[in-house]
Amino acid sequence: MKTAVAVLGMAAALAWAGPALAAGKVSLAPGGRTIGGPGDSTIASSATETVASHIQQNDDCATVINTGSAGVDLTLIGSGTQTVTVPSRKTAMLCEGSVTTVNLTCLAVGTGTCTASWRVDNN
Repeated sequence: MKTAVAVLGMAAALAWAGPALAAGKVSLAPGGRTIGGPGDSTIASSATETVASHIQQNDDCATVINTGSAGVDLTLIGSGTQTVTVPSRKTAMLCEGSVTTVNLTCLAVGTGTCTASWRVDNN
C-alpha cells in the first residue's frame, strides 16, 4: 500500500510539475501527509543544505523538483542512507525508513548554483 501511495504521489508531482518546469521556478504544493516544506532552495556550488532535520523517525519520502541547470543530490538519512541525483529540469522522489535528516547537495561547479523545490511527506 505504501508503494502505491508513493507511486501515485510521484505521478501527481510529475504531472503538475511538467508545464511549470518549462516556465522556470516551481513550488510544490503541500499534500495531505506533508511534514516538511514545501520549500524552495538556492544552494551554492558543492554545498549541502539540510532542508529537514529532527524528524520523529517516521518512514518518510522526499520529493524534489530540480528547477536549475545543475544536478542536485537528494539524500535521506534514517535507518539507512539513500541518495538519488535529480538531473536538471527533472523530478525525483526518494523514501527511507526512520528518516531523521533530509539533505540537498548542489552538483554545480565553479560559481554556479542550484535551485530546487522540495517537500517531505510521511509515508
